[in-house]
Amino acid sequence: MKDETELQGWFENRLIKYLTEKGKTPIGWNEIISADNLDKSSGVVIQYWTRKRDKNAEGYVNSGGNMILSNHQCFYFDMPYAMTPIDATYNYNPADYGVNESNTKNVLGVEGEYWSEWISDNKKLEMMMFPRLQALGEVAWLPKEKRSFNEFKKRLDAQKPVFEKHGINYASDEIALAKNKKEAAKILYKFTHGNPYLEVELNSKYRAKGDK
Repeated sequence: MKDETELQGWFENRLIKYLTEKGKTPIGWNEIISADNLDKSSGVVIQYWTRKRDKNAEGYVNSGGNMILSNHQCFYFDMPYAMTPIDATYNYNPADYGVNESNTKNVLGVEGEYWSEWISDNKKLEMMMFPRLQALGEVAWLPKEKRSFNEFKKRLDAQKPVFEKHGINYASDEIALAKNKKEAAKILYKFTHGNPYLEVELNSKYRAKGDK
């Protein structure tokens, strides 16, 4: 084998063969498609997550391969809102990640990721999840032509009293919505340099003031 990528392809092929013989459908992160020797005729489902565009993954779905879309820029809910605001989630478009319109039928669905090793309590867990889950739900179940962020925002505002009734620590608009680049960069710098709970702290202040 010429390199470690080819070794990965060989290893993945063994796993794929074993799983398919058991009647299962194998799913692999999109990195596996970079191996030239991967058995692409096996029906393996690729889960496209990476921050950077992956031409191999895009070629796979556009040539008939099945894919789950879970792109980092829109669906990684453990990331701060300053990086991934709810409008970035809601306005998600497969075409922005190389899926041709005629091949969207090969997209099995979308998935939001939440890597909780970075989350130490329910207060942060809930804030990072709500209202992103509401945005994800509409992306998954509403046709693109029927989606409107402004209309979604009205439905979300109507949902907030339900969050409050059940004691859910949702993110206020001050946290959840997109910020100007300067403000977002400031929050991200603090987030990555010693205070990963900054948005939680800010959200508590906004909510205490009655901000929704």
